[in-house]
Order: sequence, then structure tokens, then C-alpha cells
Amino acid sequence: MEDRLIKAVAIAILSLFMYAPNALAKKLSVTLLVPEPAGGSFWGQYVRCMRAAAEDLEIELKVVNAQSNSYSIKRKGLAAINEAPDYFITGFFVPELNSTFLKATESNNTKFFHIDVIPQGEQKSEIGRPREKYSSWIGGMAQNNVNSGYQLADALIHIAKRTGKVGDDNMIRVAAIAGEDDSSSGNMKLQGLKRRISLDSDVILLDTKLSTWTRETGEQSASDLFETYYDMNILWTVADELALGAIDAAESNGVALGKDVLLGGMAWAPEAVRQIELGNMAASWGGQIFEAGWALVLIYDYHHGMDFANELGTEITTPMSVLTKRNVADYTEVFGDKEWAKINFKKLSKKLNPNIKKYNFSLETLKNTLQSGFTP
Repeated sequence: MEDRLIKAVAIAILSLFMYAPNALAKKLSVTLLVPEPAGGSFWGQYVRCMRAAAEDLEIELKVVNAQSNSYSIKRKGLAAINEAPDYFITGFFVPELNSTFLKATESNNTKFFHIDVIPQGEQKSEIGRPREKYSSWIGGMAQNNVNSGYQLADALIHIAKRTGKVGDDNMIRVAAIAGEDDSSSGNMKLQGLKRRISLDSDVILLDTKLSTWTRETGEQSASDLFETYYDMNILWTVADELALGAIDAAESNGVALGKDVLLGGMAWAPEAVRQIELGNMAASWGGQIFEAGWALVLIYDYHHGMDFANELGTEITTPMSVLTKRNVADYTEVFGDKEWAKINFKKLSKKLNPNIKKYNFSLETLKNTLQSGFTP
């Protein structure tokens, strides 16, 4: 009797290993360090999109929010790495902090991936490139900031010329609200704006206001510009949050946005998308929200032996595009509800779809992955 019982237990255990390996396998673990408290407009969307991808790919995702200062980011980041996740993702790039994190990931076999910002210039000379100085640093994904600044300016200039929003002398006068002086991403976007303006003799830059990345400071900066430059045709801002502040300033300064001044921002923040529909904003350059999901797809494939670097390299440029009155309805029809869970991120993975020969992270591809019968 006892022998038969032992045999039955042994068969049951063997069957568990043979027919239910997923029940015993350890989930791939990823920790995302967010450089702001929970509830922020941009990072809140980012996190929701990443959670949707993690659920599809069966990844154990932990999100750690830090205060927007180096001390908090460093403390929270090191504590997260000490828990030894398989992968650690940061949404910023500060050489001193990232160097600290890279050394920590090297020591406990955690892989490092960064999003939203790719190191440039001096930053790159200090810390190197992925897989050079630090083997744990497998790659990163971010927008081309210079191109982002250029493309937003280009869209606004084309709209101004097409709709006749020019001065009596046919000149287009542009003012800008950029990030803080020490913001590398803001400075690169501003560089892109200036590059685009330099191409047209009938476009001039009136002034640039430096600002922290908040709606309140955007309102103050825009108010100063509205009061000073009554002949402004375009107000270019480095972020939607600043553009929304400019909308507040326009109301108090009697400026008719869309008629007197064309306003642009970056990030596709939900309220900014709504303001494009209303006509208060002319354009928003964005798409990096989906970077959260794409990054997990690349990490998933890498973890399962399909190295994204073979096709994309280790420094990957995020696909971006512009929303205007002409195409905003197409976007909101599909993604306006911000229910990122209806995207089937499994369909983007090479590992899970052997027929995929090249990654395609376009909006059109995302639309084609929508899960039938989805209900929030």
C-alpha cells in the first residue's frame, strides 16, 4: 500500500514537471524606476502602458517612484537593484546616477536598460555606450531630441503658411519655451527648433524662455511672451505641460489661440490631445508613451535568446509622429480611451512570432495588434 502511494506521488510530481512547466518557472522580473512621484500625467500613462505589456508577456513588473531629486532617485534606485530583479529600467539619464546604478547591476547580475533619454556628447564620453564599459547595460530606447524639436517646428511652420497665420510682412515670428538651462533633452530640442528656423528666410525666432517643466511655469513664461511680442505667430514649447500653461496664459491675456497664435507641445498628453481637438493647440509631437511597451518586448526577446541588437543596435530611436487637427481623430478613435491593455504586445515579439523578420513599432502596427473583444 505504502509503495503504491509513493509511486502515485512520484507520477504526480513528474506529470507536473512535464505538463505544467509554466506553473513552476520563475517569471521574468523587471523593475522600472520613475523619476517623479506617482500620479504624474506623462509618467502615469507610461507606467500604465508598461503594465499592459507586462501582463501580456507574463513579466513580473515592479514600479518604484522617486521624488524628482538626485538623493531620492539614487536611494530608491539602489534599493530596487539590491532586490536583484532580472532587469532594471530607468526613465532618465544622469551620468553620475546611472554610473552608480550600472556598477550596482554589474555586481548582482541584473541587466540595465534605459528609456526616454539616450546619453549624448559629454555624457557618452563619461559613461560609454551599452555593452562597452558595463556588460550589464544591454541597451536603451529614446526619441531623437534634436529631431523632435525640429519636427514640431516644421509642423507649426507648415500650418502657419497653409492657413495664412503670418505677419503683414509675410514673416513668421516664433517664440519658444524650453526646459531648464541644464536639461540636456530640452537643449537638444531647442537646437532642433533653431535648425528648422534657419532653413527659411521668412521665419525668425523672437525669444526663448527657460522654464521648469510644469504647467505653472509654462503659464508665467507664456504670459511674459504674450505681453512682450504682440506680433508672435507661433509659440513652440518643449512639453505639453508647458503648452497647457500657455493656454491658461492666453485666456488671461486675451490671446486667441489658433487664430492669433499657433501653439505646439510635445508628448501627446491626454489634455493636450483634447486641446488639439478644440483648436487651442495646433500640434503635439509624441509617441514615446508606447516606448514603455516596446522596451518590454525587446527585453522579453533578449531574455529568451533573441538579441534586439542584431537588428536595431543597442541605442534605439523611438518612432515618433505629430498630431494635428487633421489626424487627431484617427488617434483618439483607437487610443483616446487610454486603455493600453487592448494592445496585444505579444504580437510584437519576434520570440513569440517566428514570422516577424524585422521589428515594426509604428502606430499602424499597434492598431493591428488590438485584441478582439476587449472590454476595460
